[in-house]
Amino acid sequence: MRCIQRHTAYASRADVVRLIILADTHLGNASADERSLRMLAEQIKREPLTYWCHLGDMCEYINLHDPRFDPSDLAGWMMDGETLRDIGRAETRRFLDIMAPVRDKCLAIVQGNHERQILRHSEVDAYGVLVEGLADGENDHRLDDRGFVTWVFRRGDNGGKWALRMFLTHGWAGGRSAGNAANKLGQLAQQVDGVDVIAMGHLHDPAYRPMAVMRPGPRRHRTTTVHTISAPALVSQMAYGEAVNMPPHPTGWAEVHITPDKQTMSVELVTT
Repeated sequence: MRCIQRHTAYASRADVVRLIILADTHLGNASADERSLRMLAEQIKREPLTYWCHLGDMCEYINLHDPRFDPSDLAGWMMDGETLRDIGRAETRRFLDIMAPVRDKCLAIVQGNHERQILRHSEVDAYGVLVEGLADGENDHRLDDRGFVTWVFRRGDNGGKWALRMFLTHGWAGGRSAGNAANKLGQLAQQVDGVDVIAMGHLHDPAYRPMAVMRPGPRRHRTTTVHTISAPALVSQMAYGEAVNMPPHPTGWAEVHITPDKQTMSVELVTT
């Protein structure tokens, strides 16, 4: 399992760092919210202390040979012969056209099941191409299926340091019962220790569950909060989901607002 460390400097005690957590954008699907993705990319580019990560299924990656393929699920921009000849390549290019301009603000990207399946069935390493396309020459952002990110903040040249630790994963399996996302977050919290944020995608089911945990201190224990997040998807109901009666969920993204000087954070689920 991979571990990434990232360093960010800030100037003022009042500075707030914003982390946009994207998941399941499924670019190339007719129901993908490409407009919101482009809007977020512009915000990330414009705002110095706004960063992003992605929890997988960046593109749809369902080609003509995939049993899930349904032409009604294709985005309008894909309806030409050259694009249909290599759907994975076209979707990857479009995603990079949007997000590569903010590659320096990318903390991490996770491989989703759609990236994994096109590699398995078509020998197309779309995830590897995305990793290379988002490389900024300085920072590692490849986590594969899951991994840890240690984000170290420092005020100015001589200020103190504080590290925020995250566990990011695409997630696993589905579920239709109420509370499914919260239950899976609870399972992850039992597996992972010493982190401040746990975030998963895959379910398309937005949920935020803060959990209090006790950790040892020099003389007494301290109670701290682990922020567990099931990130919304940026795609609405898809044709193959409707065919198996998958429930609809609100679309959007998650945000973590961090005040490094106070060593505090808050979480917001943004729905569109």
